[in-house]
Amino acid sequence: MVNKELLQDIFSYDNGNLYWKTVRCSKLKVGQKAGWVGKKNYLYVRVNYKAYAIHRLVWIIHNGDIDNGKIIDHIDRNPTNNKIENLRIATHTQNNQNSSKRTTNTSGYKNVYWSTEKSRWLVKCNVNGLPKYAGSYKLLGDAVQAAIELRKKFHAEFAQDDITC
Repeated sequence: MVNKELLQDIFSYDNGNLYWKTVRCSKLKVGQKAGWVGKKNYLYVRVNYKAYAIHRLVWIIHNGDIDNGKIIDHIDRNPTNNKIENLRIATHTQNNQNSSKRTTNTSGYKNVYWSTEKSRWLVKCNVNGLPKYAGSYKLLGDAVQAAIELRKKFHAEFAQDDITC
């Protein structure tokens, strides 16, 4: 397990990046940028033979331990932007609220779905695992606006208001 003191001994932080302060491996150099790009473009680094996501380590260096069940959310949804001002504590649900539209989305807009049964655009998001509806619309633009308002209402600071998110 890592803690703030250990990480501050091993790394220096600058503008979202970690740099080695001390090294135990001949392949690494003091002052060298730490980490590699891993799955889903997140950056990782190995500490005491275990891989850690760099955004988690940046958070710990600045704020201490992370409560169980909490995760670190990238506000701008860019997994390589580990600047401390771009990171925040979130629940799994909040992190999902700050996500892009699903790959199965056919409308091009988050929370907007076409209903062949009604021949209208439906607006729906999930809140605490339960669906919340904002109606059905003939015009796509009206549905998009309703989706934006729905996200603001239920997702608060984690709402993604960029129209094509």
